[in-house]
Amino acid sequence: MPALNAQLNGRELKPSQRAIIHGMAIAGTKSAAIARMFKVHRSTISRTLQAHGPANNFKDKLRSGRPRKTTSRQDDRVYKKIRNGYFARRHPLAEVQQNLVPNVSVRTLQRRIQEKQNIRKCPTTERPFLNDSHKQQRLE
Repeated sequence: MPALNAQLNGRELKPSQRAIIHGMAIAGTKSAAIARMFKVHRSTISRTLQAHGPANNFKDKLRSGRPRKTTSRQDDRVYKKIRNGYFARRHPLAEVQQNLVPNVSVRTLQRRIQEKQNIRKCPTTERPFLNDSHKQQRLE
């Protein structure tokens, strides 16, 4: 059988891969052989069978995390205030925070605005190609 190339590198198995693993285990394939086919460690296979096997539920498990301090409605209201151009600097953002959502920090509001605008943390910049004179100057 060809290798199934899971190659996780810190990521988890997909639900379809978990189902294949479960089916192979039911068919009698040893976990070491399954691990070789998926190119993962044996413990990954055994943990997968323990966690997902009995229930036949191969979906990703929900993870805990800190609940959001603002609702989507509050996020929309803050973004509309900012987008209208009435508030442009950092100081007025503190005023928006005091008026609309006093239980949230200004930094949280900045993150919410970035989420709405789909701004990445480190935007890519276009860099010019080196022409022949640049290459000559670098070699000198």
